[in-house]
Amino acid sequence: MRSSLRWLSALLLQLICLGVSHAQIDVERVMSIGRNALHFNDYVVSIGHFSQIIGVRPWMAEPYFYRAVAKISLEDYEGAEADASEALERNPFLSKAYMLRGVARQNLARHTEAIGDYQSGLSLMPGDQSMRYNLVIAQLETEQYEASSRSLDTLVRFGYDTQSVGQLRTRIALGQGDTLRAVELNRQLLESDPLFVPAHLVRAQLSMQAKDYTKADQSLSEAISLSHRPGAQLFVNRAICRYQINNLRGAMADYTEALRLEPSNHIARYNRALLRLDVGEYRPALEDWDEIVGSEPANYMARYNRALLLSHLGRTREALKDLDEVLASHPNFEAGFLQRAHLRQQIGDERGAQRDRLHVYDLRENKAYQKASARGAKSQAKATRGAEDQAIEKYNQLIEGKILHNTEDKPSYSSRSRGLVQNRQAAVEPVGYFDLSLFDLRSESQIGGGSYYSRQLDEINYALPRGVSLYLRERKRALEEGEVDSLSRILALFPEEGEAPNTLAIRAVALSLLQDLDEAHRLYSRAIELSPRQSLLYMGRAITELRRQEVRQSRLQEETSAKASPTSPSRGQTSEPHRGRLVISADNPLADLNRAIELSPDLAYAYYNRAIVLAAMNESSRAIADYSRALELNPQFGEAYYNRGLLYLSVGNTRSAIEDISRAGELGLYEAYSILKRIR
Repeated sequence: MRSSLRWLSALLLQLICLGVSHAQIDVERVMSIGRNALHFNDYVVSIGHFSQIIGVRPWMAEPYFYRAVAKISLEDYEGAEADASEALERNPFLSKAYMLRGVARQNLARHTEAIGDYQSGLSLMPGDQSMRYNLVIAQLETEQYEASSRSLDTLVRFGYDTQSVGQLRTRIALGQGDTLRAVELNRQLLESDPLFVPAHLVRAQLSMQAKDYTKADQSLSEAISLSHRPGAQLFVNRAICRYQINNLRGAMADYTEALRLEPSNHIARYNRALLRLDVGEYRPALEDWDEIVGSEPANYMARYNRALLLSHLGRTREALKDLDEVLASHPNFEAGFLQRAHLRQQIGDERGAQRDRLHVYDLRENKAYQKASARGAKSQAKATRGAEDQAIEKYNQLIEGKILHNTEDKPSYSSRSRGLVQNRQAAVEPVGYFDLSLFDLRSESQIGGGSYYSRQLDEINYALPRGVSLYLRERKRALEEGEVDSLSRILALFPEEGEAPNTLAIRAVALSLLQDLDEAHRLYSRAIELSPRQSLLYMGRAITELRRQEVRQSRLQEETSAKASPTSPSRGQTSEPHRGRLVISADNPLADLNRAIELSPDLAYAYYNRAIVLAAMNESSRAIADYSRALELNPQFGEAYYNRGLLYLSVGNTRSAIEDISRAGELGLYEAYSILKRIR
């Protein structure tokens, strides 16, 4: 990872600062481009830019901080912690760096250290609601229930008043063993909002504690149905409930889905293997054991289960190899020695079998072993074990995962909200703008292959050199390292001094992909001067300007939020952070989209993009009209159906919303079905 990032940093240096020595890079510009990339979740690209700055100005705290944000978004928690520490060494008053390091440490299960970071950050910025919220969560994780309750009270006094407060109070009551209060608090949450997923998860936990697995199954099913993107652990938890009510096929299906979402989830794989044994699916079970033992050689429970299965399949010598490994690590495992004695006798090793039987006899004569064996014999027929319980005698028990209190598998750090994303339902957002790209990819929400066709695009591509083409795509997916390399070659093919409109357009698209939005905007403007009747150039400049404005507004909100953060509790209420309404500046993207439509009335993507802008300006009727026109021009435009459906929903036209979102699902937008469940 680190070597590839060093390579990427050098490559980006060539792309952004071509012809300038390393010591002379425009730090302010590279920092701005890196922050652009961070804002648009282009983490690998942003790391390259911040690494450049660190290389020439290692005393600066900011590039370490922003690089830590990118690393934590890529789940490189150790790297994020190290960079946040470097930032704090250079500027110990950077409060957000304490929060960032706290989140990294929380993901590394070092909750006590995370608490120290949050407290240090709050000493500098007492009114930071996100940091105080994180502190409550960390204190809950360390079972400091009184402290978390006090921290939650302080958070409310600072104006934080959402469903999350009720949910946290429920969790605190559960931790303190006050089940009646937890049930009542959770009942109030569900009464106020039946779609609040964390409340369904708490109800599932309460049902599981009461061993009412049918109700727990129902609550988890409701949570999964309502979740925007349910995590693997939810399916693992539901599978345990289904196992307890003898729905083995349903449990196996849940484990399979958990593994689809998270292939490295060994709890799901271990449990599925046991259930496959129960229903006689020996070969698939062996594949699961092989996968676990291959990646975790010291997982002796899995290795013992594999030995039993290999023995059953007649592969005695392979089974003995596994048993040798297990018994070398667990010399008091009676069942294991008896099994090995049996197999040794099968292959004619009478002496080895006798040694194992004598060892078992010695164990049974040992009083300490007798007591331990008696305790282990009291397990129930449907007993499960916790993931931390590694007693080899429980090799045939399913592992029961921890009940989550949110739909994500792990806390994360959002580059937009600059806070820990936990216990919040994912917002339903429209599909984004369609823009020009140099890579042939459909929108990340789209299933299936193919490209988005445009007559105007064909006209430009016809004039381009072979091997270089422009495409239309919805711009959400971040660049990969190979794509950055491709952009390097494309920029070399189209030199900076070129003045042909197509050359300028290609460079503008490439630099836009690399998040150099200011230079991309300048090149689009120059191309339009030379070719004023090319509609796609206007659309490209409009989207680039919209992205520039989004970045500016985001930074302004951050600065305003930091300055306005209260230093003492307030009696008033403040809402949770939200993205502000779109503000159209002097560089009017709406005018560019109007011009694109004027020049090409059949360009469906221009209507679609203009509809997004109009919807952001609260011009719902005009936005719906533009989506409708885009669909007249392209009846297979699933993204337009999806966005128009959400817009219908926002103005109360539920029937039309359902029709549109359902049609979007038919056309391959998988998220549409999740929305339909929530509407219904």
